[in-house]
Amino acid sequence: MKELDIAFQGTIAYGGVGRFTAELTRALANRGHNVTIFTTPMSAIDYESHDWFENLPKNINVVENRGFLQNSIRDLWSFSNYDVIHLNYASLSWTALPAHISGVPTVLTVHGSLKISFENRSLKRRLKYLFERSSLRLLSNIYSLTTVSEYNKDIIAERLNVVPEYVYHGPPNFNKSKSNRMKKDLDLGSDGIKLLTVGRFYESKDIMSAVKALEILNENRCEEIELDIVGGGKDNQGVRKYIRENNLKSVYIYEDISDDTMGAIFKSADVFLLPSYSETFGIVLLEAMQYHLPIVCVNEGSSSEIVGDAGIVAEARSPKSIADAVNRIISSPEVYQELVDRSQDRLKQFSWKDAAKRYEKIYSSIN
Repeated sequence: MKELDIAFQGTIAYGGVGRFTAELTRALANRGHNVTIFTTPMSAIDYESHDWFENLPKNINVVENRGFLQNSIRDLWSFSNYDVIHLNYASLSWTALPAHISGVPTVLTVHGSLKISFENRSLKRRLKYLFERSSLRLLSNIYSLTTVSEYNKDIIAERLNVVPEYVYHGPPNFNKSKSNRMKKDLDLGSDGIKLLTVGRFYESKDIMSAVKALEILNENRCEEIELDIVGGGKDNQGVRKYIRENNLKSVYIYEDISDDTMGAIFKSADVFLLPSYSETFGIVLLEAMQYHLPIVCVNEGSSSEIVGDAGIVAEARSPKSIADAVNRIISSPEVYQELVDRSQDRLKQFSWKDAAKRYEKIYSSIN
């Protein structure tokens, strides 16, 4: 494919779209394309200080974040100078319309779920999601849509009557040492069994079910099991209150941590839990596979699609079902090892190089 100048409207921040921006732009640059990242208002001001955007290839240029208004003017003025525009938020995609109308091919990747309800959300967040959804509905027949899983493709097709292509992510590519926990038995040592879950404290992430599953496990086992929770957000007070009121001393919450600390926490874990019932991809599942962790996920969202046969699928919103799945893993070295082995085979299905190749084809098809 010929070398392209790609305008990539992305976010320099921790989280799913931040990881997508960091990894896909590198993969496209490594294939010879020139990529300019047009930062969103959610981006870090000093992108060079962000772990994921250090040592960028020379053919990636970053246009700094100057706030919503100046970013919008910048994008309106600049997008027409590129061969392809790649967008990641419908609500910020209006600035590409003039360039698209003038003939610049435009791709909009849908990362979020159209199934998330507005229940128990703040007014600000409700308005944000409403604008994003309304923008997506209006732009879905103008731009070429892609998404990140077959699960989300089907939802978009059902809700918007548009069938997007779906392109899987690759795993995170930051440096870390794998845990090498190829266990023939569960030699717990003095630290005991450690469960790990990662996710922001939103209702749909269902961190509470992981906490309650831990309670059930500790009521029925002699040795105490620990739960590490890695996640931020303002909605953590309910979980913290429950932990405090029930005197759950084996639950530890980590917020705003570095990649090195995250790696250390992954390395110390024995089982990874993802109780979230709204994942549209869940790149953290691939991260758990990289650390050779058996996985428990739930039967709603895309998690079971991504995990395949490399994990045990529990019932969503059911602490007992999650606890039973964990118990099945930690009670059988054979089950534990089988899931670890399967995860390494499953992980081979995902790569950013393959994702870049898929997007090249998509760019070419609309060019």
